[in-house]
Amino acid sequence: MTIKEAEQRSGMTRANIRYYEQEGLLNPRRADNGYRDYTGADLETLLRIRLLRSLTVSLEELRALQSGQAQLSDTLTQKLGELEREARSLAFAQDICRAMREDGVTYPTLNASKYLEQLPPSASVPRRLEAAPDTRSQVFYPWRRFLARELDIVTYSVAWSAALALLFRVNLSMRTGVFRLLDVFVTTALMLFVEPLLLRLFGTTLGKWVFGLRLEDENGGRPSYTAALERTGGVLSVGLGLHIPIFNLYRLWKSYELCVDRQPQPWDNALVYTSKDTKAYRWAVFVGVCALLFGVLWTADLAAQRPPNHGDLTVAQFAENYNALASFYGVEDARFLNSEGQWETRSDTAVIILPTDTPLPSFRYAVEDGHLTGVSLELKAAHTRGWLTYPGNITVVSALAFAGAQREAGLFSGVRPELLRELSDRGFESFSFDKVGVHIACEVDYSGYRVPGSKPTYLLPLEGAETRLYMLFSMDKLTEKNR
Repeated sequence: MTIKEAEQRSGMTRANIRYYEQEGLLNPRRADNGYRDYTGADLETLLRIRLLRSLTVSLEELRALQSGQAQLSDTLTQKLGELEREARSLAFAQDICRAMREDGVTYPTLNASKYLEQLPPSASVPRRLEAAPDTRSQVFYPWRRFLARELDIVTYSVAWSAALALLFRVNLSMRTGVFRLLDVFVTTALMLFVEPLLLRLFGTTLGKWVFGLRLEDENGGRPSYTAALERTGGVLSVGLGLHIPIFNLYRLWKSYELCVDRQPQPWDNALVYTSKDTKAYRWAVFVGVCALLFGVLWTADLAAQRPPNHGDLTVAQFAENYNALASFYGVEDARFLNSEGQWETRSDTAVIILPTDTPLPSFRYAVEDGHLTGVSLELKAAHTRGWLTYPGNITVVSALAFAGAQREAGLFSGVRPELLRELSDRGFESFSFDKVGVHIACEVDYSGYRVPGSKPTYLLPLEGAETRLYMLFSMDKLTEKNR
């Protein structure tokens, strides 16, 4: 039978039944779907518990009776003695209440000592002869718990993404396919092992803390690491459906239904959700924490976009900047800049030859006192029969490696997005502009070619014409006088 049927047939509340399960007095079996299945024997146990608790038999005494360590007749004899003593105490209490009423005392004029002297030394406050509630404070709040869980998942995801950006200079916007699956796997692993540690140390996680939620064991303390690990495994497999699309939504819906029905989740069998409060300010804290996590992720991404070397650069440092940014933006190929700032080809990488006659631009450097004052790329082509492609990736990465490394190009300066906007849509055309103390210019002169579109990204040779192209892309530091 279901717990709803067990409630109806035993006369107990669902909270009572769960409490006795947690205390080890009732052990229903689990059905294949993970829910409890109560048998006739379980119902008989509940009825016995209800009766004996109504007779003030304690939980410890119930355990002793169930385990055979005590006999029911001995327990009942002991209870009769206690009830007789309580009855005498109740009689004394009745007599004193009657005397106080007849004396006409009021609270301000009550002489407590006079009446306390009439009580025998062994008198005690009588217990109520009814079943104790026997419930622990369990809260459900489905939406708070759902948002707390989502906030925890986002926290683990942000931690992993920030580590990728800061430690490995990964471009987060380019994570697709198998790398996305890897991110989900690592985030899940973080949750599986970090969350139990947080529950063991603090009894809560960031998401639960935001909403004032805690998890406690049956003694009201923080759960053990093992218990918390088992719980987190249950959340991942049953509650989140192992993040399997569609199935994940189904499992979330089933968990929501359990909360609405005020039933503990299958993975919370030995643990209890408690709540400090449900004040409105917690929603503001939730929004603030979400904004903070977004800020952390945004800052980590900005840091990953910065070249590894800043300020006054040597040729070798510029080359390192170029290679790092080419890898970050996914425009690297078999060619890279060596420590002298010139092209080299990786011996272990295949070179893909595209159907174009565009030669590689050559780098030139202006150096003063060992530091760069200018970088230029020169491209020459003549007597070509194929089409030419504007080396946009090379010019953009070069500008980010040089201008984007200047001291004025701070983390939050917005210089790198501005450089990308200025240079990404350029072609074989002349232009110039100043940015962060660097004059960036491009001079283009060609003949014998035609532009196939609205922008001179490609040049196609005219049939029978003599072709010629010269392009100089330069970046020069501005002096204080020229700024």
